[in-house]
Amino acid sequence: MTSVAICVILVNLLVGAVTDTQAKAQVNGVIPMMAVAFLPMFSQFNESISKVAHYTFMGNFIDFFLDKRIHVEFPKACSFQSHG
Repeated sequence: MTSVAICVILVNLLVGAVTDTQAKAQVNGVIPMMAVAFLPMFSQFNESISKVAHYTFMGNFIDFFLDKRIHVEFPKACSFQSHG
């Protein structure tokens, strides 16, 4: 997870270094951030995107969410009703 954060920061620094003004950097930074944000979701929809995404810096993050062995169970809600 830390490697994903570092890569996103470095991509933003690269976009900021290449552009002339802060306003242009914000506009140009939207496309890489949307790609990073939606890559896990797109990898669930399409097998070929999942294979390509596996080799990006988001690969471990995506593999975690695509793992079928992970089962999350939430505890049953406690009832706070009074008996009286």
